[in-house]
Amino acid sequence: MTDQTITDENETVTDAPKKQNWFARHKILTGVGAVAVIAIAMNTGGGDEAPAEDDAATVEQQIEDAADAEVDEVDEAQPAADAEADEADAAAEVVVEDEPENAKPEAPSKEAEQALEQAESYLEFSSFSEAGLFDQLTSDYGSQFTDEAATWALENVEVNWKDEALEQAQSYIDTMPFSEAGLYDQMTSEYGSQFTAKQAEYAVANVEVDWMAEAVEQAESYLDTMTFSRAGLIDQMTSEYGSQFTQAQAEHAANQVGF
Repeated sequence: MTDQTITDENETVTDAPKKQNWFARHKILTGVGAVAVIAIAMNTGGGDEAPAEDDAATVEQQIEDAADAEVDEVDEAQPAADAEADEADAAAEVVVEDEPENAKPEAPSKEAEQALEQAESYLEFSSFSEAGLFDQLTSDYGSQFTDEAATWALENVEVNWKDEALEQAQSYIDTMPFSEAGLYDQMTSEYGSQFTAKQAEYAVANVEVDWMAEAVEQAESYLDTMTFSRAGLIDQMTSEYGSQFTQAQAEHAANQVGF
């Protein structure tokens, strides 16, 4: 007998339904089992992961809290530091403000106080060396202060002696002709301005002057008062007892005055 079922002649002949083999049926079962295993693993492993995540969150929160606490301490300390700095600045300003402007030194005596004022007055209208100002303050023909008072005045008067020397040199040049050597001698002489050698050298080096023009002016002055030959005029112009011009300056002057 065959597996086919015979129907009437109008019915279709079909094969009986085939059974799935074991592997086909277990393929579906295997998939279902995998899902079940994953679910079990998740249930089993999930219990271990949750505490670890909680611990990490707790540590992170503790770090944030510590950082916030440090920031708060800095913020609280900053106003105090700023206040201390402000107090220090205020104290410094008070010290500066308490210092009187142009404060004069305390004089040891009334005489010394007056000598200082007189020295300042002299320097306002004329130029002086230190020695020259001392003589003016103590001279019987000057202010007649004692040596002690005059000395204290010179030690405390505000003055730049090099500037005084330059001013005096310019004054000499503006009033009469000088050679470079003659001006130096006049600046340092005890019968002249009594500046130191360094002060006179500074003045001569920085004074506004044309030495050739000074020589011509001196030659003209000689000829206005006496007669000279060319050679005699040049000798007078170059002599150490005369005007002390250089040879070139004296010859230039002689040429310019007509010799």
